[in-house]
Amino acid sequence: MKKLSIGDLKSNESYQAQRPAFRKAIIEHKANRRVRLGPDITLHFEDYMTMRYQVQELMRVENITGTDEIHEELEVYNPLIPDGKNLKVR
Repeated sequence: MKKLSIGDLKSNESYQAQRPAFRKAIIEHKANRRVRLGPDITLHFEDYMTMRYQVQELMRVENITGTDEIHEELEVYNPLIPDGKNLKVR
């Protein structure tokens, strides 16, 4: 599966303008990626789209705009995207 790059992300201003529609789409997308194992355990399978949302939200909340800072976040979140040989769940 494709990993995130800085070119895949929107500026905070652009993301803020599109956030309501993007948030609605991600909520619907995440609903199909959950597996409830019991009253106390739910697995959530990650992918490119869920990690893109996580990074965009992090950039928005923490007002991250610098290229170096964004690359640091990508180094943290890209390993959570499946690589085609495994699944990522949290």
